[in-house]
Amino acid sequence: MEVKKWKKDETPYYIFACLKCGRMLYVKTVQKTKKCLTCNRVHQVAKLPGNTEIVYGMSSAIDAVKQKQNALAIQKTGHTPDLRANNDFHIASHSVEQPDLHKKLSNPDEIDVNYADAFRALLKDLFLQFNRFPRYMIVMIAPEYHIPEHEIPILMSRFTQKGSLIALQNDYYTLK
Repeated sequence: MEVKKWKKDETPYYIFACLKCGRMLYVKTVQKTKKCLTCNRVHQVAKLPGNTEIVYGMSSAIDAVKQKQNALAIQKTGHTPDLRANNDFHIASHSVEQPDLHKKLSNPDEIDVNYADAFRALLKDLFLQFNRFPRYMIVMIAPEYHIPEHEIPILMSRFTQKGSLIALQNDYYTLK
């Protein structure tokens, strides 16, 4: 009986920056195209610019992309962003007071005001880290600020009408 051993992944990967948005990407050298997850631009691997880096193994490629993206973010913002994977454990560094839904409210808009304050804090944090950000980031981060998903479109509409949230192209937003 043959004993199988784990082989180290030695597949070569290119590390490069998206030509449209600048996001760092990795792609197998044998692949024909790579689509950017941020701006949806499709890159032809054969036509990648000469400043691509080659690393061996998927875990090395992922680590290299994280390091380069982190370095790029530090250059742009001057501080280190929090680049965690979606499934990483995360303890919120901020707290938003939750309204007591069981008590009788004298002001029916009281709950909405709390969501507005939390939404304002969410937008400010995104703006400080990224300057411009896609809608999906708002939806992803809203639970950390205790904002229900059904409130997001209402809050986005209200903040856009007030002029504090500015809609850009391709479903991106920024603050005034």
